[in-house]
Amino acid sequence: MDEHDDRGLFGHGGQHQFRRSAGLVHGVPRLLATLEPDQFQSTRQLNVIFLRAVRPGRVIGRSRIVRRDENLAFLEASLIDPGGSVIATATATAQVISLSSAPAAA
Repeated sequence: MDEHDDRGLFGHGGQHQFRRSAGLVHGVPRLLATLEPDQFQSTRQLNVIFLRAVRPGRVIGRSRIVRRDENLAFLEASLIDPGGSVIATATATAQVISLSSAPAAA
């Protein structure tokens, strides 16, 4: 479980930057922690559902690897506000690739 200060998720005038929340909620950090030094991931599918407004302040991100085969991982994650209400949920499918296959990421 990771805790994030989401003040960076808001632009000028307090508008929420949804793409940044989607990045937090889709579970890739958990997958990256399991990879070998010569591996990276490529997101193949991402589905994010925003359930309520995101308020400035702390959010808690929870993610898990539902299943991982050799080069394919299925992830799920959620963002939770300090009161325990779920803000957003996500599922993702990621392909594990070698760094040599991802030169822009190296």
